[in-house]
Amino acid sequence: MDREPGQTSNLIQIINFGKEQNPQLKDFDSDQIEVVARQAVAEMRRLEEFAKRLTNPKDFPLSKEDLARMKAIWIFSAPGKASYIDTYIKLKHAGKLDWERLKMAELICNQYQALGLELPYVVYNGRLDENARLRKHLEKGRLHIPPEKLHIIDDERIKKTVDQMKIVNLPEAVSLEPEDRIGLLSHAPHLVRVLYLLNHFQPFSSKVEVQALPAASPPRIADQYRMMETSGILYYAFISGDAAKEPISYHLAR
Repeated sequence: MDREPGQTSNLIQIINFGKEQNPQLKDFDSDQIEVVARQAVAEMRRLEEFAKRLTNPKDFPLSKEDLARMKAIWIFSAPGKASYIDTYIKLKHAGKLDWERLKMAELICNQYQALGLELPYVVYNGRLDENARLRKHLEKGRLHIPPEKLHIIDDERIKKTVDQMKIVNLPEAVSLEPEDRIGLLSHAPHLVRVLYLLNHFQPFSSKVEVQALPAASPPRIADQYRMMETSGILYYAFISGDAAKEPISYHLAR
């Protein structure tokens, strides 16, 4: 397949960054690394485009049927420190990522209410400090998600995304049937890493479908964010073994 020169050079730059961050990648097949990285970057671009539509109430892409089938929304937390995000690189916008994800969940819940649908449960299993910050937002009235629909999982073992995969559950009130969906909400680059991790850990029944709910990356950090998360995918897929080499199947919109 022919590729644009700019896309190829950009991919090489991303792979080189991944190898700099993860020197052990030199022990793995370069062609396989390129295949995984190429698909990851393509998925990120796809989700970035979809994210633009998700934040537009006038062109909201999910149908009433899509929403009705989505019984829970799992929000992946982000660190609140403005100089830190995950373990890969520093991003100045990091302190706002978690808030953007929470407000996007609120926007989606508003769509349910506008259509007269029962709200989904919102699952949040961040670090203890992240959970405390969420509760403070609710107490201060900054976030409008009904408390009875919010399922916060407190566990001191949760420090990073892999821990969230291992320590997650749904409220007892959620009874998932085949073809029901769980929405996964995070910024597009991180959400792609989530999809690779989820395909390895498989914390839910294989009959339950995944609805991707990407938030758009802030433009000033988009390139760095994409490089960071692709590096993370390569680490987990090849070195630690905590991710599959392809993402779990997911839905966007009809």
